[in-house]
Amino acid sequence: TESGIKDFRSVDGLYSQKFDYPPEEIISHSFYERNPEYFFRFYREKMLPLGFEPNVTHRVLARWEQEGKLLAVVAADRAEEALSLLRGCGEGENAAVIGTVTARYPGKVVLKTAFGGTRVLSKLSGAQLPRIC
Repeated sequence: TESGIKDFRSVDGLYSQKFDYPPEEIISHSFYERNPEYFFRFYREKMLPLGFEPNVTHRVLARWEQEGKLLAVVAADRAEEALSLLRGCGEGENAAVIGTVTARYPGKVVLKTAFGGTRVLSKLSGAQLPRIC
C-alpha cells in the first residue's frame, strides 16, 4: 500500500467495496473454474498493480524472483509491462517469461522436462488464499 496499491483490509480496500461476490471467493480457484471471465475482469481491474513506482517491498520481491522464489501469473498482453516493472527495480533485472497459458491443458500447469517430456504440476495443498499482509 506504500505505492498506492489497494489492499484488502484498509478503509478503501477490497473488503470494503461492494461486488457481486465476496473478494475472497472471487480469487479462489473454484470460482476461477466456474467463472473465469469474472475472475480475470476482477483481477485486471482490482488486483493488477500497474502504473505504480517500485518501493522497497517491490525490490525485495524482485530479489526473491531473481533467487527463484517468486512466480507471477500475468495476462499475456501485460507481460512486458510487468517485466519492465520488475526489471526497473534493479534486483529484478533477470525477470523473464518462463511459460504460457494455453487451452491445451485447461486448469493444469504442465512442465516440460529436461528430457523432452511433460509433467503435470500438482496443486498446492491447503486453502488457496492470497498471502497479502
